[in-house]
Amino acid sequence: DDYCWQGGVQGLPTYRAKQATLLFKGSKDGECPVDVDGDGQTDPDSMAYYEFSMDSPYNPTGAFYNHKGNSAKFYGGAVSFWAHRKPNWQEGGINLNHELRDDFNLHSYAVEGGKSAVRTFGVWLWKKEDFRNGGDKYPVSFDANSVIGVYISRYWKEYEEGRFVVQEGGKFYITEKTFGGKAHTLYTMKPSETLWAEYGLAAPYAIEFDPKKAKFEKKEFTDIQAAGWYIAKPTLGRASLWVKWYGFTMDAVVNRPATPSHLLKMKPIAGGGEMTESPVSYGEWREIYRWSNRNQYAIHESYIYDRDGDMGAMFTDDKQHTTSEPVTDITWLDAVAWCNALSEHEGLEPVFYSDAECKEVLRVVVNRQLSDKRDWHPEVFVKWNADGFRPATAAEMPQAAEGFFVVRSRGKQPADTAVAIEQWKKRFVPLSLETAAGDPGLKMISVPGGSYLRADDATIKINPFFMAETEITFDQWKKVYAWAVGKGYSFDRDGDLGSMDWSDLGTGFSQDEPATQMSHLDAMLWCNALSEMQGKTPVYYTDAETTQVFKVCRRFRMENPDKRMTQQRLPDLGVQDIFSRWDVDGYRLPSEWEWEYAYRAGNNQQKVYPWGKEPATDYAWIAENSGDKTQGVKQKKPNAWGLYDMAGNVFEWAIGKGASYYLVDNPRGEKAPAVGGGSFRTNAVESKKMMELGSGIRLPHESLVPFASPEIGFRVIRCEKDTHPKETPPYLPVKVLELDTTIFDTK
Repeated sequence: DDYCWQGGVQGLPTYRAKQATLLFKGSKDGECPVDVDGDGQTDPDSMAYYEFSMDSPYNPTGAFYNHKGNSAKFYGGAVSFWAHRKPNWQEGGINLNHELRDDFNLHSYAVEGGKSAVRTFGVWLWKKEDFRNGGDKYPVSFDANSVIGVYISRYWKEYEEGRFVVQEGGKFYITEKTFGGKAHTLYTMKPSETLWAEYGLAAPYAIEFDPKKAKFEKKEFTDIQAAGWYIAKPTLGRASLWVKWYGFTMDAVVNRPATPSHLLKMKPIAGGGEMTESPVSYGEWREIYRWSNRNQYAIHESYIYDRDGDMGAMFTDDKQHTTSEPVTDITWLDAVAWCNALSEHEGLEPVFYSDAECKEVLRVVVNRQLSDKRDWHPEVFVKWNADGFRPATAAEMPQAAEGFFVVRSRGKQPADTAVAIEQWKKRFVPLSLETAAGDPGLKMISVPGGSYLRADDATIKINPFFMAETEITFDQWKKVYAWAVGKGYSFDRDGDLGSMDWSDLGTGFSQDEPATQMSHLDAMLWCNALSEMQGKTPVYYTDAETTQVFKVCRRFRMENPDKRMTQQRLPDLGVQDIFSRWDVDGYRLPSEWEWEYAYRAGNNQQKVYPWGKEPATDYAWIAENSGDKTQGVKQKKPNAWGLYDMAGNVFEWAIGKGASYYLVDNPRGEKAPAVGGGSFRTNAVESKKMMELGSGIRLPHESLVPFASPEIGFRVIRCEKDTHPKETPPYLPVKVLELDTTIFDTK
């Protein structure tokens, strides 16, 4: 998972969602207490720090930070010292979607020459309470196979050393061996192959480690409390210090009672081995899917699945569903890849491979990189004597049982190995959706034409349109989705029931909660299908002449690039170019300016809520009242035009980017995805800054690469035919200037 899908109210999410403490003469934070260069003066010097703490998480916070992601919660701090200049700490937080990934950073500068100089130290640590596989409950130790690793992504510039750090018995220890120097490099180290010294970390900024004063010796770790890494430029001097990183990993031993699986409840079966007591639930599926389906990587390779999985019969009935229900709607390739991921997660040998020699672990079951390879699938080879997990064969399945039962056979082959793959192909098939198709029953609200005063004082003209009364619910989504699939439409994502991909095991969801986890392309595809279902002209096309209706969605995902893949290396940049007809009567996503106009509902003020002084919770589901999940639509007060949940529950896709002071007549933007409103995770500070009028719609990323989140849904709009011209209006009305050019002639 990405660490952060959007910058939110900060733009660049910073550590702890705060700015660093700056100490220099005249600073509001205080004067520098350190004589940095030893010249007997502190007045010319300065320092900046994020306080070291093992109690207050060091990671960014807020609704946009994925604190449930892999290795997302960490502790530590950083400090820089400058001689003869004020602090120059340009970045301390996250860069979003650079090279298709988020990375953390720590940059400081002193490049002016003369006496100006800098030295910098940083440490990032992960605590036992967030260790996986029972490491949060049982003692964790190192053995000869244990390894620690961190991936340095885009930069390692002028830092002098990196070291790994482990806490045990209330003390910190640091490695004698160092690493660093190159970007795009996975640095790993076996704890048993280096010496260790005590490391005296302390608040507020005692982070520097001096190896010259350290006593290095062998160290046996038996009860690890935290682990991480350290970076330093200890030499004071001119420097431009850059580092960007992601994907810290520690493989260690969890000394827990012996069980067939830490995640799954299993029982012995005839012939040896164990099988799950019940089918794999969606919550269990999601736990391993989230760990393995990621673009942040370190020691362990990531996985690419075909389907995302559903909760039970959520697509085929109208009932409430929970994440405890069996996972459904996956392919047999998804099932065997997931078993491999579970095996690797629990330190076992995988069963499935992509080569006959069983050396290449099967991790990728569909090609999302190249659009002309969308139908590719790997050949699968089975290592039946491996100790890992696999789907149960027909002979092992409980009588009359259905679903995804998992076996750990401990190297013993089942009786029906010869037909196992063909059995799995028949058992694991996508859901049949014929009965789910139907009219979504949208209620469209007539929004009058008019104008509003944008935050830059430009008056924006908006033509009349009809807008869905509510965010598209999952019940509405699945009816059109099912109809579309039956008519040859091909989506990338099938949409989620509310925030099911965010919420904990056992959380329940009703069909009137918003549909989420679709990209802007999936939403546009759904709009086209709804238009055709109702006999209207589709808005979206795949050619500039608008003759080829958009019916097949690009399958590239931000979370699924290869190791060194960047957007620039993809033949089509991972983008599917879509063209729009604004002159037709079909359904579409609103432009960001239409969305803001509807959100304002006639209110032309700035820096106030559109509904006035009433509490935001009267109109919106946000962190304060949502229970950390989506809620059914239409439970809060509507705005002045009868539109519900514009401010909360989920963010809503719109199309935007390219705002200009001179683009005032129904702006259409540059086809980039944008989001409006707030979500069930938006906190009080964010809601004020994001929901007040004039705050401006937010762009989650700077490209057209498809992206989805359990916080993002959408609502649709449509116009009467010819409400808009087919061509984009000019920035300004054309004016002909008549000039007497003779006045410029030279005599």
